Amino acid sequence: MGRKAPNGWFDIASDDSDPQHDVGAPEPGPTNRTWWLVGATAAAVLACLAITYLLLRAIFPTAEPMPTIPWGTLTPAQGLATQVPLASPTPAPDCVPDAEYVDDVTAPDNVVVAPGAAFLKAWRVRNSGTCPWVAGYTLRFSSGEQMGGPASISVPAAQPGETAELSVSLVAPEAQGVHRGNWQLCASDATCFGPVVYVQIVVAVGATPSVTLGAAATPSATPATPSATPSPEPSPSTLPPSPGASEWLVHGNRALGIREIAWDTSLNGFTSSKGEIYLSLYIVGMSTDDSSAIFSPLEISVIDGDGRTHETLILERKDPPFALCTAGPGATCEGWWTTAIADRTKTRRALTLRWEPSLLSAPLETPIRQ
Repeated sequence: MGRKAPNGWFDIASDDSDPQHDVGAPEPGPTNRTWWLVGATAAAVLACLAITYLLLRAIFPTAEPMPTIPWGTLTPAQGLATQVPLASPTPAPDCVPDAEYVDDVTAPDNVVVAPGAAFLKAWRVRNSGTCPWVAGYTLRFSSGEQMGGPASISVPAAQPGETAELSVSLVAPEAQGVHRGNWQLCASDATCFGPVVYVQIVVAVGATPSVTLGAAATPSATPATPSATPSPEPSPSTLPPSPGASEWLVHGNRALGIREIAWDTSLNGFTSSKGEIYLSLYIVGMSTDDSSAIFSPLEISVIDGDGRTHETLILERKDPPFALCTAGPGATCEGWWTTAIADRTKTRRALTLRWEPSLLSAPLETPIRQ
């Protein structure tokens, strides 16, 4: 029990079991567990920062520091030395090679030659491109019968617009009949250009050679004296004169040529596509002996000045059309054959007629005169 306080004093009861009434007791402080949590958190933060730093280094490598150059020692040449020049685009070609057939100088088409006779074939061609014909330009055998000729011959020098004579020494085959070889001009980089020029002869036993050959001819860009002797009068079996717009193409007992050509933008209610034009050829087919000859428009195609081949059109046609036909002795198959080509000057300028009379023989070709 407590004692009664004297007068003038408060009666304060004490209870040793209540710490709130203990005077001078210490305040509660952090324990060991609290310090452990603080340390673990700090370590986790540092680990996250380290991982983040390493990831950033891996993704964004630090550029190597620039070398230190003393002040005043950098010159314009040093500053430009570290620049890498950009690759310049490949320049476009300065010129375009091209050629245009003019005429035959010797051995005209279907000239009669004795078996095994040597002869000279010469063409006159014009440099219609923008490149001069220089060393390395050749006339190359391309298809047909080579007739003992070389694989290629050098082309005489010719500036754009000039004409040149190209001559090849040949030997007639022993087999009788029509024989043809195709040749084409090629640049020094082996790219061929221009129309295909050809030699086409008729070999006949007992015939007097229509042309003879002395010394081998040397190509020249100036007119040369032909080495061929005058041709004899044509025999009754010789083909008639050129049909008009081309020379005759001959295969077996069949001969085919072009009489005239026409250009149109519309035919039979059809209008040519944008950038194109209709080309129509008046075809003449005939038999060269006493038997009949069959002709088909599907055997005919045209090679334009860009080297693209064009087949016959079925619906767009000029009347009367050249259709499947049989020509008897002394008769002809005639009519218009039509196709469409690009309406560009170069494309229309150099055209070649191609005839494929047999799947077992090479196609026959001849330039189209305009």
